[in-house]
Amino acid sequence: MEVRDIYIDEIVEAYKKGDLKEAFGSGTAAVVSHISEITHSKTKMVLPEQRLIGKMLYDEINGLRAGRIEDVRHWLVPCNS
Repeated sequence: MEVRDIYIDEIVEAYKKGDLKEAFGSGTAAVVSHISEITHSKTKMVLPEQRLIGKMLYDEINGLRAGRIEDVRHWLVPCNS
């Protein structure tokens, strides 16, 4: 795994090579929100419907929140009211 900034030129290049398979955003409210299309300058990038990584993350996060999956990474923090 690598953590770094990703630049739009890299995304366009990956798309043109056929290497861009999936894009999504994540956050507290949306969990995982898939991106179906990215437009930059005159390049319109339509992404495949296949959503393997995003679906895996969505299922994992919702499973944790619902208590169906054990929180082995200690992502959940109890709130005392």
